[in-house]
Amino acid sequence: MNRPSKNSFHTSSRSSLLADTDDHQSSPNSSFSHAQSSFLYSEVSLEMIDDFLNPLSSRKPHELKTTNLLNIKSATGGLGIKSKASCDSLASTTSHKKGEYQFKPDGYLPFSVSRENNNNFDYAKHRQNFPHKYEHGDSQSQVGSILRDEMSSVVGSGMSQIESVSAMSTSTNKKHTLFNQIKRLDHLNIEEDEEEIMSDLNNNLNSKVNRIFDQSQELEKTFTEAEERQNRLEEILKVYKLRHDFDPKLPITERKDEIIDLIENNRSGTQFCIVQGGTGCGKTTQIPQYILDHYMKEKKYCNIIVTQPRRIAAISISKRVCIERSWDHGSFCGYQIGLDRSKMSEDTRITYCTTGVLLQKLIGPKADENFNSTYTHILLDEVHERDLDTDFVMLLIKLKSFGRLNAKVVLMSATLNIKVFSEYFGTQLKNNLSVKYVDGRIGEFIHAPCVEIKSKMFDISEFYWNQLTGSDSFLIPIFNQIYNEHKFKNKNQLVKSRKNVLTHCDSFRQLMSLIGNMEFSDTTYPDMYPECMFMVIALLVYFDCKENEQIRQSSNVMAEDSDDEFQTVNQRPRFIDGLPEVRGSVLIFVPGMEHIKQLQQLISEELPSKKLNILPLHSDIVISQQNKVFEKSAPTWRKVIISTSIAESSITVPDVKYVIDFCLTKELYCDPSTNYTHLRLEWASISNLNQRRGRAGRVSEGFCYRLVPQSFLSTFGQFSVPAILREPLHRVILNVKRLERKEEPKQILAMAIQPPKLLDIERTVLLLKECGALSLRKNSAFDGDLTYAGRIMANLPIDVRLSKLILLGHAFGKLRETIIIAAGLSTKTFFTCFYKSHLESFKAKWTWSDEWMCDCITLLNAYNLYESQVRNRTFERPGDAESWARKNMIEIVRIREVEKLVIELTSRLRSLGIMCNRHVRLDSLATNVRSDVSYQNLVDTFYFKFYAS
Repeated sequence: MNRPSKNSFHTSSRSSLLADTDDHQSSPNSSFSHAQSSFLYSEVSLEMIDDFLNPLSSRKPHELKTTNLLNIKSATGGLGIKSKASCDSLASTTSHKKGEYQFKPDGYLPFSVSRENNNNFDYAKHRQNFPHKYEHGDSQSQVGSILRDEMSSVVGSGMSQIESVSAMSTSTNKKHTLFNQIKRLDHLNIEEDEEEIMSDLNNNLNSKVNRIFDQSQELEKTFTEAEERQNRLEEILKVYKLRHDFDPKLPITERKDEIIDLIENNRSGTQFCIVQGGTGCGKTTQIPQYILDHYMKEKKYCNIIVTQPRRIAAISISKRVCIERSWDHGSFCGYQIGLDRSKMSEDTRITYCTTGVLLQKLIGPKADENFNSTYTHILLDEVHERDLDTDFVMLLIKLKSFGRLNAKVVLMSATLNIKVFSEYFGTQLKNNLSVKYVDGRIGEFIHAPCVEIKSKMFDISEFYWNQLTGSDSFLIPIFNQIYNEHKFKNKNQLVKSRKNVLTHCDSFRQLMSLIGNMEFSDTTYPDMYPECMFMVIALLVYFDCKENEQIRQSSNVMAEDSDDEFQTVNQRPRFIDGLPEVRGSVLIFVPGMEHIKQLQQLISEELPSKKLNILPLHSDIVISQQNKVFEKSAPTWRKVIISTSIAESSITVPDVKYVIDFCLTKELYCDPSTNYTHLRLEWASISNLNQRRGRAGRVSEGFCYRLVPQSFLSTFGQFSVPAILREPLHRVILNVKRLERKEEPKQILAMAIQPPKLLDIERTVLLLKECGALSLRKNSAFDGDLTYAGRIMANLPIDVRLSKLILLGHAFGKLRETIIIAAGLSTKTFFTCFYKSHLESFKAKWTWSDEWMCDCITLLNAYNLYESQVRNRTFERPGDAESWARKNMIEIVRIREVEKLVIELTSRLRSLGIMCNRHVRLDSLATNVRSDVSYQNLVDTFYFKFYAS
């Protein structure tokens, strides 16, 4: 069979292709519209090819001789089917030789049928069955017409399938695609086996059609889900109260429309925007409601997730929103903190969660698909804190923003570095598509837009150490007055002991001179100095005297200005036992739990008769006591909250009038030489101090007392050091490997807003290799694939070292015990330690330890007894569990959190093929220890062989 030359084929094909492309774009009668141009080379199934060949021969497709088109799928991506007009124009350019009829159905692929080898074809019968195809005679040239007619019918039957999917693809430049395909066609080998060609072609066509079918199924599923959501939305609009009048007193209310426009019509061409609002402006509670109301008004699907750095903030804020909207807590608005999902429902549209919860949603299996189908908006609150989870979440969002994340992202804070964040989430304009958004400024770098909201708070006066001490201190006169009233005992010698310090001072002047001896310098070590603690005592006394004097002055003015004696008496502030009925709350910031206890004890001993309701606020405090800070104090009682940085942001206590700030904080650091972590006491940053200052002045004039000299602030940093630069990177590296990207961890982390040190990344990778979490076989010494143990560590929501403990327990045949220990060490201790009950708490722990003197065994024994009580249904009646917990000095809420974590760890391990009560071959984990090891030996192995590695 004669074949056209390679050069002649490409010359004729190229000219016909260009002519057909132009005709196709301009002709209104074309079978494909311009919007369907991406399906110019649409796939046809094997059945379509059979329908195309059967009228010409009863032989099987592979028995017909065809021009060799090996690797056709790599050159073209499938058969290209065009309109009948295109086929006609291409047929006219085809050269025919004797005994051979060539036809190019796709415009450039030779597809020939040999009449000489087609002896079984019955032309008479075919002409009788299809007379309309022989209107112009029985010449050889009419075979091409027959083929064209049959191909047109194939196109018609395939169009219904193709059109349902064509809308899902974007338009492409057809000429550019055709030229590229012709160029690739030059490299085809046209002398290969024809049977293999047809088989390869058929397989390719079937896979293409199957993919089209899957896409159509996905599209149908999407339409079904959208319809279900719309129906559910109609029900929601009927059930829930969505009309709401926002508080006009909040500074953010007047900027509502501007904020919605910024989020929904971002003119920077990005999906990111920044809201910087002062403390108390309402950004955390109001912006999610603005977005929700906007979408509900337009009857659109909306689901908002708002991150908080702390659990107590997520719980309290979600409660506040539900109270504002008269919703049941957990219905339309709820929270998710770690394992607690009880305050959510299928109707929840605003979810307050910890940052770690969002991280798992973004990094889990099918995260992109599931997240895009669930959430429409991500609000990252308090991003200035820069903890590990927040920085890694921002990195993930940045990576996924390139086409894989559809949700709009709003970053919120009161004291963030706008320049850093707006540049990180900015965009480089590279095409004409963004012209309408940025006035034609192509090629420029556009920062993420930001809106600033001022706080309309009451005035807040600031005082520093140098103003509180010295001979000219404004506190001296009031102290002398108090001294004369209370007639303190005279003492010849000042005693610096904290015990009864006021009774050892013959006047407050002497007390102030004692305090004034404290000096600050650039080398002053951060600490809770006794002088500063004495100043707190002095200020608490000063607050009483100041408020009494202000109340007396206002009462005298009211009496002079009023003629109605009855009205005057009713309006005057009431005094009970010499104290005003309403006293402003005091919020004291200290660095840690031990400092809370010290100051709490000092205040109780020195001011026993001042009716002070002292409330500690720390993550280790019992939850019921944490909630007391939001309650109003009894008449004549002053609420004094001693808190760590947990009250610095997100948590709002409305009646705080005074803030006393030690200007200290504790940060977690990793020692590079030992890989141990430790909490370091250091001076807070300026942004932290401003956050604390904003806790006052919500309902009345506020006062902030900073127990450092004003000049000393020049030694403070503007912002705190991000956690990614000072904390261990084990979890970060494992999460990077879970992304299953080809880049090395250092390349991924280089795209963080502030990348960690390269040396820290490399050291962490090597440590993970030592632990067996990463493989040693890799091109780079500082990279490796996740091992079996590494995948277990990456999938367990606990520290890497505790995951290693579980693996050791698996090897020793003590899996259940190590799961309980790991769960107990991962959560807050469930052993209670009430104020002034330290001895009782220690005795209880001693009993639980069974004289082992080991914290791990202690919590294991306590949990085992709790579990047996639950299993035996001892806690059937309400209050039984709480009574048992109080008797045994256990916090019932926290031991239930341990129980949930044990269940989750067991479930995750089971999904990985690891189950309790199943022994494992010790050599499978490359260890030579014995399986009949005792609890103590197991713990010793964990501490000494793992931590020391």
